[in-house]
Amino acid sequence: MKSLIAFALLAAVGRPAATPPQDCGLAAPSHYVAMPRPPSPSASGGAEIRIGQDGGWQDVRVSGAVCRQTWMPSRANASRPVTEIHWFYRRGLQALGAEMVYLDWRYTVARLPAGNSTRWIQVHSPPGEINVTIVDVGAWPALAY
Repeated sequence: MKSLIAFALLAAVGRPAATPPQDCGLAAPSHYVAMPRPPSPSASGGAEIRIGQDGGWQDVRVSGAVCRQTWMPSRANASRPVTEIHWFYRRGLQALGAEMVYLDWRYTVARLPAGNSTRWIQVHSPPGEINVTIVDVGAWPALAY
């Protein structure tokens, strides 16, 4: 239930914050903490999002308001398996009605439409961390939950 509430907050929040670490309104699996991340030069105009294409993938630039958040294990032995990390995010995004546009063992990428707006959510899990990129395209409305 906590993760569904966090994902509902994701739908209503997600604008870039002024101080690190950014809070994109997205929860992390237990035993992970938000880490400061240097601002990206493209943070105000868009981000590269991975999509599935012809049995493979392609990174495409999506223009919009960007929020990036990095999560790391709170202790050295608290790291979760990659499959558990992506299961956590995929379940929550699917509960919101998001369309999965690319899935592999290190990426979960979803598109969440709302009226004339779209929210792109990309979760990438390199070893030892979780990187979340959210791009809001259009005026994202606050959703009731």
